[in-house]
Amino acid sequence: MDAVWSHRENPDLIHLVLLHPHDRYETDLPWVQFGITLPVSADDPSAQAEQLEARLTAADPRATAQVWGGSHHAEQLGYPWPPVDPDFG
Repeated sequence: MDAVWSHRENPDLIHLVLLHPHDRYETDLPWVQFGITLPVSADDPSAQAEQLEARLTAADPRATAQVWGGSHHAEQLGYPWPPVDPDFG
C-alpha cells in the first residue's frame, strides 16, 4: 500500500492507493495507480485494521480497485486509460 487517508468531511471512509508495479520509481516502464475507498465503522480500530488486511490479502486488490492514475502508457499493462475520477464522497 502506498497511501491511506481520510477526509474530515467523511471520516467514515478511507482511501487506499496501490501502485503497480510497486517499484515504478526504479523503472521507466508503464505504471498504474489503483484506488480503493472503504467504509470505516465504530468498531475497534485494531479489529478494523485486521479486517482490512484480510480483505486486501485474500485476493488481488487490482481486480476490484479503480484506476486513479498512472503513466500515459498504462493501457500496456492491460488497464483502461484515462482513469476514472475518484469519488472521495
